[in-house]
Amino acid sequence: MNLMKILRSRQNGQWKPYKVQASILNEQYRGFQLSQTVEFNQDSHTASVTSIALDSDVEQYLLAGLGDGTILLHKINGQKKGGNLYGYQSKIEWRAGKTHQGRHKHGIKTVSWFTDNGIFLSSGRDGKLKVWDTNAGSVVEEFNIEEGINHHKLADPAFGPLIATASKSRNVILADMNTGAACHTLRGHTGEVFALAWHPGESTVLASGSSDHKIMLWDVRQSKSYLCTLDYNNVRYKRTKDLKLSGESHQGGIHGLEFSSCGRYLYSCGSDKRIRKWDTMTKKNLKVKFPEINTKHDGHTEMKNICGDQADLLFVPEQHNISIFDAVSGASLPGLVGHYSTVYSVSFSARDTVLYSGGRDRFILQWDPPLQISAAQASKYVEDEKKSKRNGGQIKQYTVDTWSSDEEEGGDSE
Repeated sequence: MNLMKILRSRQNGQWKPYKVQASILNEQYRGFQLSQTVEFNQDSHTASVTSIALDSDVEQYLLAGLGDGTILLHKINGQKKGGNLYGYQSKIEWRAGKTHQGRHKHGIKTVSWFTDNGIFLSSGRDGKLKVWDTNAGSVVEEFNIEEGINHHKLADPAFGPLIATASKSRNVILADMNTGAACHTLRGHTGEVFALAWHPGESTVLASGSSDHKIMLWDVRQSKSYLCTLDYNNVRYKRTKDLKLSGESHQGGIHGLEFSSCGRYLYSCGSDKRIRKWDTMTKKNLKVKFPEINTKHDGHTEMKNICGDQADLLFVPEQHNISIFDAVSGASLPGLVGHYSTVYSVSFSARDTVLYSGGRDRFILQWDPPLQISAAQASKYVEDEKKSKRNGGQIKQYTVDTWSSDEEEGGDSE
């Protein structure tokens, strides 16, 4: 879609404001490119970047957990690049390396922020779930889950400071930050648990995925927390008496789970190379035809659903790329290519419309939308012109529309 065409349609009264906003957001979400303004300080990355988390307050601090147990805190726009380089480089605000008293002894599996920047959480293969004071840079609480932790997920703060952990023990263990102890164990899986996701609308409902090929739903308020198991043969438009349930959600282990922002849908990714979309109200498999995907990852796969107006996209790490799918039709879209090795984690800033990714190549990359890329190119042009003293005054790059070269694409009316 041509940006000038959108603006003309709005000016002529053919498009309403909500449609203009929806069209612009849709193009931004579908057009991520490697940032030309921000570069992360990779020198302190002593191992693969296994997990990243963006703070929810100012969205300027990125936590990074590494494969050797190190944790780093990046300030994204930390400092200007030196020399003749344009843009910013992240600044390492804090680091817990090999000599830090509270560090993990083995690789980090998940890092996440608490309700604000003052506290963050980390968990890893050493079976430790640690609660950190950001300002002091020290551990203030530690939970010993015993078995190696594959993933942890913090519940909605409105429900309470409850942390769900997925581990090799086949159980989902809930830790309460108020009491400093494990308060509940969810038993039902017969294999290692890889993935967890809290329902965004019903804060007491938790989904878990395991190597036993099952996705289970739990209501943690109940003494018998188990609600149901999602079955891939339970599909729409088929009468109950005609269903032949398999008892499984995938034909392989479930490594990734992600709820839509409204909570109506749940996306799952398995070692059977399948992505499935589930209706959480009817518990049915919606049979969306996603193409096969090969994650080649034996732990938790971090997926990200970005939904807004016309856009409903699913971002899934697939080997050294990030694959993008239309969450409604399942169609594959052009992916994000930039990493040299397996991508482990992704994080999204809704405020800045920016995506972040970390991987085995020890890199954290920032992905910007098309408008931001165009603005960066224009600013870089101005800066280069000033340095070379050849600035003619008129910068044509500001008016370049990189969205489409086809002025006649689509229609102007609703």
